[in-house]
Amino acid sequence: MLHTSDRWKQIESLFHEGLALPAESRLRFLKERCGDDAEMLKELE
Repeated sequence: MLHTSDRWKQIESLFHEGLALPAESRLRFLKERCGDDAEMLKELE
């Protein structure tokens, strides 16, 4: 699936936000922010 520019910006933003967190908090943060968007979560993992 191709990603739109806006989607990639969102993924990039979440990626950098997650990196700023302690490692043990990242997955929970990403799951909360991605909600039921499993594809986005997979990209971020």
